[in-house]
Amino acid sequence: MKTDASTDAPAPSTQASEAPRAAEAYAWFRRRAEVLLKPIVESMTPGRSAFALEGRESSHGVIADRLEAFARPMLLAALWIQADRSDSPDGESIDRAVLSAWVRDAIRLGTDPESPEYWGNLTNYHQHAVEMAIIAMALEEAREELWEPLAPEVRERFAAWIGQIRGHAGHTNNHWFFDVLVLEFLSARGMGEPGDEAIIASLMDELETMYRRDGWFIDGCNETYDHYNAFSFHTYGLHWARRYGHRDPERRDRWLSMSDEFIASYASLFAATGEHVPLGRSLTYRFNAASVFPLAALMGVGGLPAGELRRLTRLSLEFFGDFDGGDTPQPIGWTDRFESIAEPYSCEASPYWSSKVFFCLTLPRDHEFFTEPESSIASERSESARVVRAPAWIVRHIGGEAEIIASGARCSPSSADRFGPWKWGRLSTRTGSGWLVPAEGEGYPADASLTARPVNTQRWFGRQTSVPVEITDRSTTCVYGLGDARSGFHVNVRTSMWWNAGWVFALHRVRCWQPSVLRHGGFAIPVRGDALKLDQRPGFARTSCDTLHASIQVITGFDGDISIDPCSTESGAKRRHLTSNDHALAIAHLGSDQRPIRGEHECAVIFGCTKDPREAQPWSVERTGRGWALSHDALGEWRIDI
Repeated sequence: MKTDASTDAPAPSTQASEAPRAAEAYAWFRRRAEVLLKPIVESMTPGRSAFALEGRESSHGVIADRLEAFARPMLLAALWIQADRSDSPDGESIDRAVLSAWVRDAIRLGTDPESPEYWGNLTNYHQHAVEMAIIAMALEEAREELWEPLAPEVRERFAAWIGQIRGHAGHTNNHWFFDVLVLEFLSARGMGEPGDEAIIASLMDELETMYRRDGWFIDGCNETYDHYNAFSFHTYGLHWARRYGHRDPERRDRWLSMSDEFIASYASLFAATGEHVPLGRSLTYRFNAASVFPLAALMGVGGLPAGELRRLTRLSLEFFGDFDGGDTPQPIGWTDRFESIAEPYSCEASPYWSSKVFFCLTLPRDHEFFTEPESSIASERSESARVVRAPAWIVRHIGGEAEIIASGARCSPSSADRFGPWKWGRLSTRTGSGWLVPAEGEGYPADASLTARPVNTQRWFGRQTSVPVEITDRSTTCVYGLGDARSGFHVNVRTSMWWNAGWVFALHRVRCWQPSVLRHGGFAIPVRGDALKLDQRPGFARTSCDTLHASIQVITGFDGDISIDPCSTESGAKRRHLTSNDHALAIAHLGSDQRPIRGEHECAVIFGCTKDPREAQPWSVERTGRGWALSHDALGEWRIDI
């Protein structure tokens, strides 16, 4: 299988570049912000209240998308505008004064109900609240350049417009922070109203009810654990503690303590390339995942060296594109345009939530975040496994990659319907290999998952919520169900997992309450330009392309034949892989429409992904009582004791 190199997605970088010298580190981040900002600035039109970002529309409507096309790039603009220029940079490609004046005029027009450029009113459960908070954060950080020069009547009109957020109905999740940040901004400007302090305290109390342990929050009504812990809870928490925490010192200390516990375990989710494990929703926010690290350095939380926090931030920026010479806005996607990962709320401006990473430019240029030499990150230092207790994850480092083995998985019914439970439910999610979105009508993709379907149907059911029974840094067991109330289909599953190098051993004990068909996929690998190489034997299959080799081997229970899903967009198929137009996936099967299974079954596979072809070879397997003894030419002995 080959692809057209002219249209194929580019391969993500697998090598970290040399770190800039400490004396140049601040300027390096400022230049990155400038290059990212340049195509946005080129879309400015006098007399308009939004940047011209046209493309995908969200479910919130045109007016909300237009406000988003101002607010999110505005945060990037504000952080760049307020940046330290004491090194007298020459040759900046953006006129700072012109950009500042345009932003201020957009605020004048956007808050005027009589203007055709009016941003519109906030309503209950509406996206405007999100963008209002972004604008408030931007104005807080660039007060001298963007807020103070506004005419008094424009400030008053802005305060009235953004004050619509008081008492509006919002989602019970990280969104409560948006109300808090808006009201805190107004209070700090002397533009608050009676009752604002009580609203702030009430909403901060609500946010704290979402805290679980070890620095981790569950995202309220979404019932999920993912990068929103960094995107929102801790980035906003540290921003609030820095700018407004003096008003409530006891609460400030509490939030700093929670961030102090969070940073080290969260940093383990980043590969040596700078990629973070692509798990959860809003992945198009990309290097927003690293926005928490500069603020952690500034507030002195997390226990990691400032040089390590800077390296995490820099590598994240570099993984998602070398912006030197970039001339187009950020697209929806991961490493390139891939709209299939967009959420219903995603519009063309949504990726600019990534702007929060440039909070680093609000740190003094002589802060140790910039002056301390870079130090290695966890995935560069050693092969390791650690338990992150709140989400019930095992986070592993293998060959510089990061992996989440999810013993726990949670996703509310509403989030499952809107976003897809597979974004949280895979047994393993790993950097470096990517994953699949479901094919039309498939329901749940096959990769790195056990999925089931009723006979003579096309919709597969995968894990939505699971309960960990046992979890250590060597093995884990969890229980869950496959199916839903609408179909009446149900399969009980008890899954135990062990791991060794790039492999995961998955043992499933299932009870099928209706005639069922089961499958277990390995890792889906990207196929770029080069011919796909296959190694298929009874009970084993390996797919190889470029430097990646993904294997799956039947241990017990599954049928002997393993199928290969090679998707080629050349043949007219729709792209489904996170990082590539084409993909390859090996799948083990149990049952068929003609011979379905029912009742209790035990089935097991080992599946893996590695850059070393020797490690991708099959294992020799021997049953030993209730367990297995495995041996491998490259990896040695491996014993599974049940």
